[in-house]
Amino acid sequence: MQAVAKDIAAHGVNDPFSRVTANALQAIQHYARTAPSNRMADSGTTADLLTRTIKKVLDEETVRLENGLSVLATVGATAPFFGLFGTVWGIMHAFTGLAGLQQVTLATVAPGIAEALVATALGLFTAIPAVLAYNRFARDIDRLATRQETFIEEFTNILQRNLGAPAPASPAAARI
Repeated sequence: MQAVAKDIAAHGVNDPFSRVTANALQAIQHYARTAPSNRMADSGTTADLLTRTIKKVLDEETVRLENGLSVLATVGATAPFFGLFGTVWGIMHAFTGLAGLQQVTLATVAPGIAEALVATALGLFTAIPAVLAYNRFARDIDRLATRQETFIEEFTNILQRNLGAPAPASPAAARI
């Protein structure tokens, strides 16, 4: 464990896995320093403390990773409606311009219809990339969360073996 702590100190905490590891090691050190003399021992075993610490870090990492997804979802869901509004506006504009004319030709209708189609295209050009980005990021976050849970289960088992305590319930189960 000391080698892992030294490695984290040397390379820093720069990814979710090192954050979980660093927080777990800090929790163990804090428990070891304070358990005999205060209420820390009353709050559970080292395994309980590890489970709570790891669950907290995993929840924080998930929130951090999901930051911004709601903006992409909102843009993807609302942009087509802005395009539709622009389409309706453009057609209304075209018909308003036609109302004062005696003879209607394609040349008089085309500019208003073109304006409406541009609004539709802009709505779609905004929505489609936003939806694709949202789906990609959501999939990547799910994959990373699965990797984190697997890492946390393995890491918790290693810590418990080194500390000589029984392994806690799975951190994935603790999140439910």
